[in-house]
Amino acid sequence: MANIAAAFYWPPSVMRDMSLEELMSWHERAVETLKHRSCPWLK
Repeated sequence: MANIAAAFYWPPSVMRDMSLEELMSWHERAVETLKHRSCPWLK
């Protein structure tokens, strides 16, 4: 959830009711987004 929040500036309340499948989908998108922002912990 932290990656999603960092990538898309979403508060936890937005993700609270998401299914695990939906969270994992957003997590994958967030990782790709953060890679393009040069986040050192994802290299």
